[in-house]
Amino acid sequence: MLKHLKHTQIDKKKWDACLLQHSCEDVYVCSWFLNITHHAWEALVIEKENQYEMIMPLLSIKRYGLDLHPSPILAQRLGIYGHYNKEIIDEVFSYLNKHFASVEYPFKKDLQLSFPVTEASNYILPLNKDYSILADGYRKDRKQRLKQGLKHNPEITQNTDIEGFIVAYRKEIAPKILGGVSEETFLTIKRLIEQCIKNKNGFLIAANKDGVALSQTFLIKHNKRLICFLSATNNDGKRMQAKSLIMDHVIRTYANTELTLDFKGSHINSIADYFKSFGAEEEKYSIYRHESALFKCLLAVRKFTKRIGL
Repeated sequence: MLKHLKHTQIDKKKWDACLLQHSCEDVYVCSWFLNITHHAWEALVIEKENQYEMIMPLLSIKRYGLDLHPSPILAQRLGIYGHYNKEIIDEVFSYLNKHFASVEYPFKKDLQLSFPVTEASNYILPLNKDYSILADGYRKDRKQRLKQGLKHNPEITQNTDIEGFIVAYRKEIAPKILGGVSEETFLTIKRLIEQCIKNKNGFLIAANKDGVALSQTFLIKHNKRLICFLSATNNDGKRMQAKSLIMDHVIRTYANTELTLDFKGSHINSIADYFKSFGAEEEKYSIYRHESALFKCLLAVRKFTKRIGL
């Protein structure tokens, strides 16, 4: 039986045990990650014999007196995990549509859906080959830019300068994000990096020149994924190809391992093209969107009243 659990009702040990049993690669649905990024997250679960057999994280906010499921913050995708079949998937979608007036939910790549969805792209590079083979798979223009960058000879090192990264992200990336980045989100990013460094499942890496960070990247290591989670590059770093040098350094360091480098995705063509220039493969996932008739009506009324100045 499908149950909707509020945050305080979720047994985190059972949750993590379900993910572990099914070798989940998606860090975004781990209880520790959700606790940081969405502290009041909820869940749909099916429980049998005192274990979670199926789990699905939910987010919930109130607007206009209605329950809405927003797009997750800092998580590329969520989804259904554990044992499930088409009947359970249909039940889940039926519940989402009845319970939430508006839904935006990104589903993991291997879930076969019979509902209308929008496809989105992630980019990955399996690192189970020699570095020479991986580097040979770089596109010609990326190889040329790496050669240009090497002439500047920046020093690439891991560090723990979280405040420095936040400052760089605030300056170089936040102004380009539609709607901006809230102070709460900056605090969430800080807590996430702190937790990952403390637990040794994530790290900051920077390309430095004359003691100044040109480019910085935060990576999370989870199961067999190495996720390029966030990055920031200043103008000098762009000119010196600092981010490309960081990516090449990461690929060189983790070549011949079972890890897969996860560049994450982007709907911006130039960013997606950048990922592909390292030989990354496209990996699809789905985004489900639904709005109830009542919610559409409320939005239409709100738009009308704005137009007439009420």
